[in-house]
Amino acid sequence: MIFLGRSECSICGKILTEGDDIIGIPPLIDTHHPLYRYFDTGMHRACYDNWDKKREVEIALDKEGKKR
Repeated sequence: MIFLGRSECSICGKILTEGDDIIGIPPLIDTHHPLYRYFDTGMHRACYDNWDKKREVEIALDKEGKKR
C-alpha cells in the first residue's frame, strides 16, 4: 500500500507525493531473494527505470509468473 505524502520510494528514499510517476512491484514469494525488500513496495518510475537491479527484479517476477 502506498500512502502519498508518507510512503518513501524504496530506491531513493524520497517521499512519494501526488503528481509523482509512481509504480509498484508485486510481492515476491521467495523471502530469501537478495532484493526481497523492494518487492511489494512503491517507487518513482524514473528510479526504477534507471536502477541497476531492474533486470534482476524482472527475472525474479518472471520466475513466479508475475509481471510488473
